[in-house]
Amino acid sequence: MPGMVGRREGASGLGAGDYDPTAAERDCLLEFQQRAIRYFVENQASCGLILDRQRNRGRPRARGLCSTAATGMGLIALALASAPPHRLLSRGEAIRRIEAALEAAGRLPHDRGIMPHFVDSASGHPRGIDVLSTIDTAWLLAGALWSAAFLGDGRLQDMAEHLSERVDWRYWTAPDQPDSRGLLRHGRGRDGRLLRGCWDRLNGETLFLYIMAAGADEPRAVPASCWAALQPCYGEVAGYRFNNADLGLFVFQYSLDLLDLRRWHAPGTFDLWSEAAVAAAANRDACRAVASRFCTYRRYW
Repeated sequence: MPGMVGRREGASGLGAGDYDPTAAERDCLLEFQQRAIRYFVENQASCGLILDRQRNRGRPRARGLCSTAATGMGLIALALASAPPHRLLSRGEAIRRIEAALEAAGRLPHDRGIMPHFVDSASGHPRGIDVLSTIDTAWLLAGALWSAAFLGDGRLQDMAEHLSERVDWRYWTAPDQPDSRGLLRHGRGRDGRLLRGCWDRLNGETLFLYIMAAGADEPRAVPASCWAALQPCYGEVAGYRFNNADLGLFVFQYSLDLLDLRRWHAPGTFDLWSEAAVAAAANRDACRAVASRFCTYRRYW
């Protein structure tokens, strides 16, 4: 990929944007896609939200903690599950499931539109430190809006827009605080206070948070100055130097689900598409380096 940041001499497998996979590789990719989609199809709790995690072995859990972010991802997966080549659900069943999830989201406690991160699937009560979470709410909203548009269902669209339009993003920048830079706070803790941390980096995890916050109607939108306040943080992993190197691989990939980052570029000098490719290569090499100690790394990399 021309202009890729962080590429080291002799690195292979990077920048293969025009690579045409073999039939066997396509089958492998399709299998991974279907496994990922099946997780969400099989782990929608009776309350309508999606379980945050599941056991790898033994009897699957039917209850536990649901995540608003996992639910947002799940709404995308449920919509895709109704379409070729997957066809795991009918269109009608996908719509009913997504409607149940959005109804459940509408019942959650919220403050100016921001909902909890974790919710007990049985009681519906918030759990965890971040009783209200901006990033997890953003991913639920992203999944709601995308799935409604993908399925072309008017009721889902109305429900998704209602959840989205009630969020006062500007409030969540704590504009009255002396240290406010227009950046979104993480949320609110169990003590009712705003969490001190803010989302001060732009990456695949936070991108949709800021897209929705910047694109909201006034006066709910974050100020345009927030883009300049988002700063890079470079580090090195497995011989690759790149932005956000200290964060997990998922941080680079979430927004690739919804945006072609080769065509859409965030304000400033961020190249999130290239960063994601470099992060994947660094993850591969780092895992291979310790594959003798961890059998999972031998199997998947």
